[in-house]
Amino acid sequence: LNTSASSEIAPTRTSLAHLTSHLDSLRVHLRDSITQLKGDVNMDMVAQKQAVADEYRATEMQVQEVNHKITTMVTEMKTEIEMMKYDVTRILLFRVFLGGTFALIIIAIFQRNRQDSGRRSTQSSPPAPVTSSISTQTDSPAQS
Repeated sequence: LNTSASSEIAPTRTSLAHLTSHLDSLRVHLRDSITQLKGDVNMDMVAQKQAVADEYRATEMQVQEVNHKITTMVTEMKTEIEMMKYDVTRILLFRVFLGGTFALIIIAIFQRNRQDSGRRSTQSSPPAPVTSSISTQTDSPAQS
């Protein structure tokens, strides 16, 4: 009985040993696959982080370029405004000077015309009668 039981158990033990060996092989293979998967996931995450960082740098560079262009445009506009202010001030001063000059010329012309008309009126009016230097007693205030 013992021999027959042991002969029946031997194939089962062999089958069990074979299954245990196969199971160990699957565990090793599964561990290797998980390790490789972790490595792949880490590589993908690093690649994704790098892509995001590159995109951020590119966007930051574009923002800097736009900022530089805007700053340049504002500076140019300020320069143009200052030039226009200078031109307007120069023109305004010229006009004030020109207006003042014309005003002085007109005033001089009017004064000369007044002087000329005053001379003409004194020349065209009859001369005043010459009176003697003898004064009359009625004219003196002390006798009144």
